[in-house]
Amino acid sequence: MFRGSLYKKYPGMTRRLITSEERKRLGDLGLNQHILASNISLLRASEVEDIIEGREEKYRAVSVQTIEPLFPK
Repeated sequence: MFRGSLYKKYPGMTRRLITSEERKRLGDLGLNQHILASNISLLRASEVEDIIEGREEKYRAVSVQTIEPLFPK
């Protein structure tokens, strides 16, 4: 997705940057247009499948609720 919007929506997903060896393998597979990007991240297929199938809650951002401080100022 564009400019990390996937990771902003699902920060609990596992990701890592592609290695130069993996970049070469993409080129060997004929995916040359994809290796032009400077930052390519790899995701776990099982996590992507979870999100596609609607089991996304465990990857979503946890909403933070504001509460009043315990100690008076």
